[in-house]
Amino acid sequence: MNKDGTLNEVAGIYCGLDRFEARKKVWSDLEETDLAVKKEPHVLRVPRSQCGGEVIEPLVSKQWFVTMEPLAEKALHAVENGELTILPERFEKTYKHWLTNIKDWCISRQLWWGHRIPVWYVVGKDNEEDYIVARNAEEALVKAHAKYGKSVEIYQDPDVLDTWFSSGLWPFRTLGWPDKNAEDFKQFYPTTILETRHDILFFWVARMV
Repeated sequence: MNKDGTLNEVAGIYCGLDRFEARKKVWSDLEETDLAVKKEPHVLRVPRSQCGGEVIEPLVSKQWFVTMEPLAEKALHAVENGELTILPERFEKTYKHWLTNIKDWCISRQLWWGHRIPVWYVVGKDNEEDYIVARNAEEALVKAHAKYGKSVEIYQDPDVLDTWFSSGLWPFRTLGWPDKNAEDFKQFYPTTILETRHDILFFWVARMV
């Protein structure tokens, strides 16, 4: 399936059809050839986009991951050496359990808002493996020119960072970073306390640490 919901060349005679059209066409063909066994109504919950109301269906695709082991090690040490205190103390066990059994973190999301993934591609090159990671578009363009020549154009990956990952950027995004001399940055960073629920100790707090 293509990313726009149409079927690709592997679908044979259904190639190019929208997924909704294709399903009707496949069923129609099954009936015409007497291959259909039976048809019956079935109630199911259909997820829809909160933005436009479109039907949302899973599609296997490439995603961006962060290698977590070296990051988790630092977060564990922060608690072990007393730099970070978790209260009530019993939740230290939960914190340590998650971080000692850490898996790599999928940080890309297909949403309309958020911090964009810092990855760029060259216009006209279809190979998804050919990408440029940079701090901003200007730096990405310099790298692209060095690798592919001065005439190339680039575009940014449309994915945005996972909400939990973005929330970790909050202290920097709101306090004037990278200007470390900004008044708010000097006054409020590093932060000293976070009040939150225990059920997001790993999903948010540990990852922010």
